[in-house]
Amino acid sequence: NDGAAAMYGSGAIELGDGVISVSTNGISRVVVDKKPTGKYLFEHSLFCWPYVDGKYVMGGFTKSAGDTVQWWQDVAFSGVNPKERMDCFNTEAAQSEPGSRGVYFYPWLLGRGAPNATDHAEGCFWGLARHHSRGDCARAVMEGLSYALYDIGLEFRSLGYSWNNIRLTGGAMKCALWRSIIVNLLGIRCAFVKSDSLLGVAMLAGVGCGIYHDAREAYHKCVKDIEDAASLEPELSAFYREAFEKYQASKNVLSQLTELMGR
Repeated sequence: NDGAAAMYGSGAIELGDGVISVSTNGISRVVVDKKPTGKYLFEHSLFCWPYVDGKYVMGGFTKSAGDTVQWWQDVAFSGVNPKERMDCFNTEAAQSEPGSRGVYFYPWLLGRGAPNATDHAEGCFWGLARHHSRGDCARAVMEGLSYALYDIGLEFRSLGYSWNNIRLTGGAMKCALWRSIIVNLLGIRCAFVKSDSLLGVAMLAGVGCGIYHDAREAYHKCVKDIEDAASLEPELSAFYREAFEKYQASKNVLSQLTELMGR
């Protein structure tokens, strides 16, 4: 499984270790010691795979991430050279401010992902006013997807897993601003890891061929490119925790509105 290989390649091998990956999809994962029941996984839209050392990887998808960024670039940055759109998106998002000057984005363009998945679109910007720019909305996209990823992680914690030693991976995590949003939302230091499933597969092959004694030795000898993802700022962290609480409280209201509109 390439997801488990990517998890291993990031160096997340201890119980409770986590990975947040933002690429085409958004995924939160955690290392667990036992597989939850199929009923629980189904009801919470989670997956669970066998992992190294007799452990498992449990996780959930947001159903959107990089493709949502691409959508907003196509809509709002169509006049920008396609090769420059990502840089423009990141730059203008950074020119906004925490909370995107009051704009919230609910990234459910394909329906909600874990832990309360739906099969109907509920995506929207909320709080738009005339003073808002496409950069404010770009930052709102980052923040909304970060809230969705954190929402999945809270499900892990509800099962007793710490989900504290977290690696950030995926193409979108090259953006320093987005890493800062996630780090301060979580309120903990996180690592930024550039390795991926290719390294994980190579490490496993090394164990299988006897180059390494076990999965732990392979990790210690191969996973090197790790750095702090972003600075932890107490005031910014407090801001994002409050913003997330508002996001959480408004989810059910949005669902009611979706139902009212007959979607």
